[in-house]
Amino acid sequence: MGYAFLEARKKGILLEKDFRERLKFARKVKRTYCNDFFMNDICFYLDGVSFYHKYNPLDDARAPKGKIWRKRKEGLSVTAKGKHVGLGGRVVKMIVAISYGKGVIYCEQYEKLDGDYYANFIRRNFQNMFQKSGKCSKLFVQDNCPILNCARVRKALKEVGGELFPIPKRSGDLNPIENVFNVAKEELRTQAITFNLTYESFEDFARRVKSTLYSMPRDIIDNTIASMFKRLDLITKNRGRRTKY
Repeated sequence: MGYAFLEARKKGILLEKDFRERLKFARKVKRTYCNDFFMNDICFYLDGVSFYHKYNPLDDARAPKGKIWRKRKEGLSVTAKGKHVGLGGRVVKMIVAISYGKGVIYCEQYEKLDGDYYANFIRRNFQNMFQKSGKCSKLFVQDNCPILNCARVRKALKEVGGELFPIPKRSGDLNPIENVFNVAKEELRTQAITFNLTYESFEDFARRVKSTLYSMPRDIIDNTIASMFKRLDLITKNRGRRTKY
């Protein structure tokens, strides 16, 4: 019947209209921009991410990942952002920006991501982040979360001269920072096993998360960003459907 015992998918379901939008986006970008656009013209890729704290990181790292019976192309029917609460613990929430050739250029821990916080974040940090990227433009990429695109945020962007390069909805495979987050989470698990971390406070975990993000190898980040046109090719080939990314 097409089911397999797989990890639970945290991505939203793509509908036919999503396929059309993604296909249209891929064709337009390939027709309009050169191959180094995502490397040299996009200043940074930005997103928020949650890391679940466990008092015994070693046990958590060794535990098998939960799996469910599902079809490979299934996703979540509801993907609205809610309150992230870890099972039996707290969550370290970070807002992170990566840039080609520069690695992680900014990382900040936050408690609540709403329009006021993000608008102030833009005013406090975007000019410096544009400079750190070393690019000539002020283009950046983020997801389509309503909080990150509300009127207060658009006003703050106008003040700093930032310009969003929009990607289609439900298209995490078109924001390479998502892949970087996966690498960072794997690195945190590896650290727990390598250093035999049997106890870690929330504060220590938050510091380890931030240090791990800032120390992410630049070649991994650069290769991830450089794969953007390959992703567009796969979207075109798959008629808008999800890619391996």
